[in-house]
Amino acid sequence: MGGRVLLWDSTLRDTREATGEPRSDQRNLEIVGQLARAGVAETVVVSPDHVAEDIRFSRRVKAEGDGITLSGQVHANGPNAEAEIEKAVEILDRVDLMMPLSEQKLPVGSARKISVLLEALDFARSRSTQVGVGFLYATEASPLFLLEIVQRTTRAGAQRITLYDTTGEAEPFSLRSMLEELIAEIRVPVFFHAHDHLGLAVANSWAAVLAGARGLGVSIRGQRDGVGNASLEEVAELLERNKIPTGVDASELAKLGPMLDTTR
Repeated sequence: MGGRVLLWDSTLRDTREATGEPRSDQRNLEIVGQLARAGVAETVVVSPDHVAEDIRFSRRVKAEGDGITLSGQVHANGPNAEAEIEKAVEILDRVDLMMPLSEQKLPVGSARKISVLLEALDFARSRSTQVGVGFLYATEASPLFLLEIVQRTTRAGAQRITLYDTTGEAEPFSLRSMLEELIAEIRVPVFFHAHDHLGLAVANSWAAVLAGARGLGVSIRGQRDGVGNASLEEVAELLERNKIPTGVDASELAKLGPMLDTTR
């Protein structure tokens, strides 16, 4: 453990209807601007389920020039993956290709998941160097398969690996052990995104940092449609108390929560 931990915010992706009705583009622009003023390094503005719609909004965010890194996600196995990748890399600072590791999710079979992902990664890397991979259901995968697919994608040029505890079943002790073993075998930054099904999202995020994760997925107040994420505010304070730099300004961070309460 050592050095800065990057906090990347997924509030816009994960709280599309957090107040019961969609927030306006103007309110979302204000949220992105305040995230930038608070020193949050990166925000996800393109959801893999709404790429075309979110790209339109991302152009407006880019025009504002807030300085925050804009990232997005594309399903590697989606029917329009190549077209969505091309649109995403045109406007975003970085893109993650998403692949579910659950055996119940398409594509079926370990070999097929690897081949589909490598094909999408090869295409994306031909368009941009700032491409990473996000593994949904990563904490449910067998350690051997997880290591294999991570190693294959990093050798193919993935610049960042993000592991998702999609069903929120991880617990801090086994998670830390798993991540330490994985991180020891690869040479690109590993990020972790926790879900709060069991109330362990912040604890699991802390375990990931102790294991060597270089970044954490968070959202304002931990909000997410359905089960929560790790809270941006709580994670930032936890890291600050343990003298781990994040670049976040606590006074500016405090202004973000109330911005979710209105949709204008």
